[in-house]
Amino acid sequence: MLTISVDSHEVRAAIGRLADVSSHVARDLKPVLVKQVRATLAAAKAQTPRDEGTLLRSGSYEVGAQGPRALWAQVSFGGQASQYAQAQHETDSYTHTRAEWAAKYGYRVSSSLKTKREQVHAKRRMRILTAKVTTGGVITMRRKLTRKFRNVKGHKGGRAHFLHGKPWSAWNPQREAALTQAVATEAVRLYEAALSKGLGD
Repeated sequence: MLTISVDSHEVRAAIGRLADVSSHVARDLKPVLVKQVRATLAAAKAQTPRDEGTLLRSGSYEVGAQGPRALWAQVSFGGQASQYAQAQHETDSYTHTRAEWAAKYGYRVSSSLKTKREQVHAKRRMRILTAKVTTGGVITMRRKLTRKFRNVKGHKGGRAHFLHGKPWSAWNPQREAALTQAVATEAVRLYEAALSKGLGD
């Protein structure tokens, strides 16, 4: 679970000015925070490990206020299966694509441009014995090598630390800066709108 506290110096200053002209600061700023948190959740889902889609569908968010000025948000995955979600998020050694699995265990992998599907090759090719009867009644035997693929279940995409903790995570310094800037900008806009209506000093 990721907890976001909107509490930078820039935001506190902007909210402080807005509080002088509005008694509903948290309520007024909640929509812009929701928009930013939804973007974070969408970015996390794009990297969530997927097999049957249970972990992907469990992603949720909550936005609230602590007091009239403090805003917070939470993004979480797993629901009742939170331990599974935590293991998938924190364990770097897990493989999430067939290419990763093949590289880890020493197999070759190929992908089809047509089907966009990865296939893992078995380490040994399978021999098939075929018989062919000619017009003269002579039976000829042929040994044919055919490529065998290994069935690797799951591994439909995603990666560890899909929510936070790594540069590629959904919540990173760039997204945090964007959220802070969006909330501060909206607070300034609401403050100036209130002043234009004669609600301020």
